[in-house]
Amino acid sequence: SAEFADAEGNPTLSRSGMYQIITRNLVINVINSPELILITAGAMVPSRCIVDARATQVVTAGVYSDVLIQARDRFDNNRTSGSVADGFILVKNETRSVAGAFSFKTRYEVEGITIGSFLTASKGLHTIHVLSGGVQLLESPFSVMVMPGVASAHGTFNATKVPELGTAGEMQTLTIQAADKYGNLHETGGEELDVSVKGLTYLYTFINGVRCTASSADKGSCVEVLDRGTGQYDVRFRPTIAGDYFIEARLRGKDGTVAQIGQPGTPSRSPWQRCITCVNLDCP
Repeated sequence: SAEFADAEGNPTLSRSGMYQIITRNLVINVINSPELILITAGAMVPSRCIVDARATQVVTAGVYSDVLIQARDRFDNNRTSGSVADGFILVKNETRSVAGAFSFKTRYEVEGITIGSFLTASKGLHTIHVLSGGVQLLESPFSVMVMPGVASAHGTFNATKVPELGTAGEMQTLTIQAADKYGNLHETGGEELDVSVKGLTYLYTFINGVRCTASSADKGSCVEVLDRGTGQYDVRFRPTIAGDYFIEARLRGKDGTVAQIGQPGTPSRSPWQRCITCVNLDCP
């Protein structure tokens, strides 16, 4: 072992590897000299183990990300064996991020390397600590920027107050905020929304399969969805008949699935209602 010591307790060899032991009488090697001896790493020392988190500087909320943990002895020799019994744990420092779900798991790979996987549900800058037996490892803690996950229909919601009153013939607007399933607000655009307004007249986001904003058809018969590029989407429509209208919005996922926006049983759930009043008293 690399922890061999002399009578005074000083290490005689501190680096693992293959060594030659040469025994000579004057200048002549004795029989069976030189001999080869393999010096292996000593017992794991948590304070000398090291974390490699270079691949996890930016991660996605709700998705496990991996760091490499190399077990080492007190002389910084890499161990070539190990197990989950090494007791590595990952902890999130809440002082630099909002509260949110956090979980981790570890698995031993090979050559003294353990994979530490962590998942956090809240976006923002987080500090992650890696410990064993309460001792911080080298290169720990490290910072990680967590970005929102994929947009979720249940997380996405109407960001404007409804129901509201409107006037026939005037442009009506509302804003939809995209968010992931953990409630992290999106700050970029690119989502696809299907919106329909149902009342005495029906207004649709699509006309003959073409989005209204890209259609040459009569804009008065469709609903426009404008992507701000900030995670918010403006919905605009112009009804000409007075009455109550229900605004139904769906999120079209990247996998092609379509789901109704909002949490079931809450005001965020589509459809939403808006009352359109007459332009004047003569309106029937």
